[in-house]
Amino acid sequence: MTSNLRYAWRAIWKNPATTIGAILALALGVGATSAVFGLVNAVLLRPLPYPHADRLVELYGNVQREQVERRGTSFPDFFDWRDDSRSFDGMASWFTAQAILYGPGEPESVQSEIISGPYFALLGVEPVAGRMLDRSDDAPGSGERGVVISERVWERRFARSRDALGRALQINNRVYTVVGVAPAAFRGRSDAAELWVNAAAALSATALQDRGSRGFAVVARLKSGTSIEAAQ
Repeated sequence: MTSNLRYAWRAIWKNPATTIGAILALALGVGATSAVFGLVNAVLLRPLPYPHADRLVELYGNVQREQVERRGTSFPDFFDWRDDSRSFDGMASWFTAQAILYGPGEPESVQSEIISGPYFALLGVEPVAGRMLDRSDDAPGSGERGVVISERVWERRFARSRDALGRALQINNRVYTVVGVAPAAFRGRSDAAELWVNAAAALSATALQDRGSRGFAVVARLKSGTSIEAAQ
């Protein structure tokens, strides 16, 4: 053993550049392997941070061309699925939209999600303050045009004041009322959202009636004991 160590030391001493290169290559290899495992663990192995995540699914439409192609959903399709399906405990639509947020403070560009249905309830998200949007907000002209803001926006724009609830907030060219604050850990299905508004408040009646406009996904929760195959 001693002679082997002496031989190894002499070899390292005679070729320091080669040795340093080998050590660096090994370090980079170990570091890259650790980084890839961390990414796989975060994206593929670790469960989604929602209660009963094994029953959460996303629904898409499809079109028949030369082959069947997956497409987003239209609001009329979503309404039909929601009203006619018997395989789910709930169903909600969502899609992302870049938004310009005005006052108080300087205007800023933030990521928003346009949602419909019991989006927050399906994902098990409780408000830090106020209330979350739910299906009662779906009907056009249902009353308050509400917005849920993230805890980060609450901090930046309102210094975490409870007076933020009920305040007017202009998003793009529309004015909304702050109805609730989502916890900082929740960033929506897009993993980047800081504002949530209801589709009935954000979109025109024409957009809500256009079956040919397919631009979003639908999140749903399978009923207990219902398989994905049965729901399909």
